[in-house]
Amino acid sequence: MSKAIHTPGPWSTYLNTMDSIVVRKMGVSGYEIAHIAIVRTGIQDARLIAAAPELLEALKAFVNDIVPNSPKDPLWEQARAAIQKAESTP
Repeated sequence: MSKAIHTPGPWSTYLNTMDSIVVRKMGVSGYEIAHIAIVRTGIQDARLIAAAPELLEALKAFVNDIVPNSPKDPLWEQARAAIQKAESTP
């Protein structure tokens, strides 16, 4: 798997205005990563985006470290594909 080039976590969310939510890198030097419009699923989308760095690291640890020699199961392939998608460059 390639090395990801993204803003490391943790990320958080906050209400920017009455019509948008911001995903932000936590910490003193934190900065905005995304603005999400508050529509039907905006708040849930923002929370999922904010959890992305931790989700990716947990999935990588499970696939690569906990059970590295797993069988060719469709779920394992799906997990590996998700990691590849997250770490690929455009």
